[in-house]
Amino acid sequence: MKIGEGAVIRTGLVLSRKQADEDPSYRYRALTLRSVDPQGFVDKDSLDIFDSKEVLRDEYLARTNDIILRVTEPYTAVLIDESLSGMVVSSNFLIIRVNPQIFNPAYLLWLLNTPKVKHMFYMSGSGSMLSAINARIVSDYDTEYISIFDQQKIGVVYESAKREYVLLRRLADAKLKYNMTNISSIQKRMKGKNK
Repeated sequence: MKIGEGAVIRTGLVLSRKQADEDPSYRYRALTLRSVDPQGFVDKDSLDIFDSKEVLRDEYLARTNDIILRVTEPYTAVLIDESLSGMVVSSNFLIIRVNPQIFNPAYLLWLLNTPKVKHMFYMSGSGSMLSAINARIVSDYDTEYISIFDQQKIGVVYESAKREYVLLRRLADAKLKYNMTNISSIQKRMKGKNK
């Protein structure tokens, strides 16, 4: 089954066409390349603000359970949750709106982030200067169809693994900060003893 048979895929908005020159009328949160972590999640602190001269069409705004796929390497896909719904998606990404009767969004997210699919994207985009892919390449990707029940099982495990990764990364960052503070304290005490 081709992905396009179970999802609507389109390119995000070319932001420069709707950018407000002065006195912005409409303000949106905007997904940027730096907002998407290569591990497959959105860094909410890295979202930009986009000032538009007009109301943007709904097709360019992310919805809950949309999959957003970066069109250049590393071709990272992320799943939109309620907290990210309504943000504008730039033309650096594809917006994939899944038919939930055919594809479980978390399963399709997993599939798009597999090394096999990313390699296929790389090979498909390697003819262009930026190795960019387009909606047709994703839409035409042929995958073996499995039941929604089995897709849900894979999706739950994948989402759980991603959450665990984020938590472990935060723990590692906190531990590093803690250890650096301890080293700094030891250095201060050592300087005091040497005087």
